[in-house]
Amino acid sequence: ERMVATETIIKRLDAWYLSSGAFQLSPAFVLRKEAVNKQIKMGLTKNTQDLNVVRRNDGLMSGTGLFPDYMPSVIDGVSIRKFRDIMSGTMMPLAYDFRTNGTLLSSQRYINQLDWLNEQGWADGSALGGMNFEKLRSAGYFHSLFLMRNQLDTARLSRELNTLNWMSKFGKANTHFEFKGENADDLRALAVAKLVFALMQPVAGKRDAAMNALTAYFNNSFAIAPGLLETFKPDYSGFHHAASYFTQYYPEALYAAAWVYYLLHDTPYALSKQTYSNIKNCLLTYRTVCSGYDAPVSTCGRFPLGGQFLDDTMPAFAYLALANKQPDNELLAAFSRLWKPNESPLKENFSTANTGICLRTTMGETELCLKAAAHAVPAEKAQITSLFLPYTGLLIHRNTTNYVAIKGYSKYIWDYEASASENLWGRYLSNGQIEYTNLTSGRKNNAYHRANWDWSRIPGTTAKYLPKEKITFGNNVTHRNFSDRTFLGGVTLNDTISMFSVQLHDIAYDNTFMADKSVFCFGNVLLCMGSNISDSARTVRTETTLFQNDIREGEQLLLNGKKLKKQTANLQKAILTDNMGNYFIVNDGTVDIIQKDSMATAVINHGTAPVDKKYCYYMLLQPDKKQIAQFTNPKSCPVYTERNDKTAHIAVDKTTG
Repeated sequence: ERMVATETIIKRLDAWYLSSGAFQLSPAFVLRKEAVNKQIKMGLTKNTQDLNVVRRNDGLMSGTGLFPDYMPSVIDGVSIRKFRDIMSGTMMPLAYDFRTNGTLLSSQRYINQLDWLNEQGWADGSALGGMNFEKLRSAGYFHSLFLMRNQLDTARLSRELNTLNWMSKFGKANTHFEFKGENADDLRALAVAKLVFALMQPVAGKRDAAMNALTAYFNNSFAIAPGLLETFKPDYSGFHHAASYFTQYYPEALYAAAWVYYLLHDTPYALSKQTYSNIKNCLLTYRTVCSGYDAPVSTCGRFPLGGQFLDDTMPAFAYLALANKQPDNELLAAFSRLWKPNESPLKENFSTANTGICLRTTMGETELCLKAAAHAVPAEKAQITSLFLPYTGLLIHRNTTNYVAIKGYSKYIWDYEASASENLWGRYLSNGQIEYTNLTSGRKNNAYHRANWDWSRIPGTTAKYLPKEKITFGNNVTHRNFSDRTFLGGVTLNDTISMFSVQLHDIAYDNTFMADKSVFCFGNVLLCMGSNISDSARTVRTETTLFQNDIREGEQLLLNGKKLKKQTANLQKAILTDNMGNYFIVNDGTVDIIQKDSMATAVINHGTAPVDKKYCYYMLLQPDKKQIAQFTNPKSCPVYTERNDKTAHIAVDKTTG
């Protein structure tokens, strides 16, 4: 039975790389197959032009010397090659070419490269000076080895299994699991590498033992992890670097989890029902957190411009849904809403095939998506819901038209992440950011990609206004900063009523800066209030940003219903309409409007060295005329502030009580 089971898993994995041919005429499959063929062509060219790996007449190998990934690209003025140049560039194309086209020359070149890797130090027990980054660039080795397994003689198979055991960190599957969970990098890069090691064992007993160890390892890895540990959290978010990370790391780990579950389902090595529940809830939560295919900017770590990742993760819904004798209709309904193969960005995704860190773009991936779509489960309706994620410090409030994500940080959740070249100016991303997306048009209230975007004026945030050079990461500017305040939370009373609240205190740069901020959400109405706004800076002012939008041709800001042609300051009781049709009714606070180039910004100016300042404003999302009339008249306004001070923020909705 177990031999049959492993053959079943092997067939599934082969089909995932190469497809079964069931949907060959589908436009999506045709695009992906063309992309794989381009990948093969590019890889074969790179093999002959760049790496120069050949077998000499004496049987030994020669070629370009290889260096670990952490090494600089140029040493003593000479450009070097790295192990990743083979693993990411040529190994999968050679394996694809042999398996799909039967090209014997590609098989020989592959064996040559395998021997060259070994001679250069890619071997059992070798750390290459640092394994942390090497595993992230080695997917081509792990996956191609499985595809080419039948081309390995006994000696090479033994050698490569020893190497695979070491490089995939399979030993972790044989240890006592002290904690639940697993590092997101180890899941996205090495989960299937471990499975490949187990499946390639030539002795049935060893194969069975390895598979049993993996079942236990995966159940533990995909379990809910406590505290700051990775990856899957009790609120069904996902951690990396001790915080939620909704791009790259976590979604790729989630993808790998669903993929592994599918490969092992209905075999003696199948994962537990609890594991299924964990993965499913994480997938469904991730789709709720995303607007369209985009995760909130504030949850994207050091990749604020890389939040579009739900489209890449979407096949995971198909994998998990199909890992049942009776497909999971809830997952298929979510999949159906996201499945738009003839539109961007999915159409472009099908036109892509590469190795990457977490290998995804295969013909089998496309085939399983088409298989899920063939079930024709009606798409779920656009969500009307509110959701607070305590492990992220994030409130999601959405309906069929409007999407809002509000983010804070605290003693347990850091503010932002950067690197020497990434997210250099993200210091205020968690200072109460209110990210808005119009789900009909796709328009957002941020333009981070624009060169003239002002990173000190992120919508919803309260912060000291500083120029770019003062908030640039490095030069004594730190990241992953925690506060000393524990008060960060949210409450969702139902699908349309929710609230977010945070006490900001900056202990990384200026411990005199503090602010208490709350947002009360009643349908498309956001009542935003702040109090206890203080800091000692006398040369820069403190602001709360209402919006910062890019103005397109023909668009206009309105002030009190009239076109605003120039910037202005010291506005009291201002009623603003942004260029996206959202209203900002400021009851407490002095408003400045700044228009520069194509950007229009409105801020509440708290002045320099503020002491216990406060603000209060309504944000009406795409209101109709009746609602505008209600909220611009204090006597008829259905939502009001009962208290806004150091003690409490209290809002009352007359309509619902």
